[in-house]
Amino acid sequence: MKKFTAVFIFYVLFFCMNLNIYQNKLINDINNINPYIRETNFIVEDFNHNRIKQDNIDEYIKRIDNLKSGLSSIEDTKSIELYVDYKKISLEKLKKAINNRIYNKEKLKRNINEYNTYNRLSQDEIQKKLKKTLIRVTKLDETS
Repeated sequence: MKKFTAVFIFYVLFFCMNLNIYQNKLINDINNINPYIRETNFIVEDFNHNRIKQDNIDEYIKRIDNLKSGLSSIEDTKSIELYVDYKKISLEKLKKAINNRIYNKEKLKRNINEYNTYNRLSQDEIQKKLKKTLIRVTKLDETS
């Protein structure tokens, strides 16, 4: 009986250690991509507030290309690989939407819908990962 108890305790400790390692890896990967997501949000905000004009469209396209290459250059993102892939696709759709805003208004709505679809897929993917690792995100109430 003592032997089985010791083996059981060993397996529980092994499971907890692996879970902790996975959680740390996931949190580290999320911290690595945060600056890229923040920059994407700035570009989307500029797009929504009509700050992208004919004279600065090349600057925004270059920023999006830099974001895509930056996301591609992050090493060892195996824990959130699908999330990063969806983000790259959504950046490509955002790039097309920016180009079509100026040059082709008919395709603009389709590009915006595709961007929103891939952005939602990436968000769903990261939420699934966070739920799998038993991390609970809490929000403080402003009245506290």
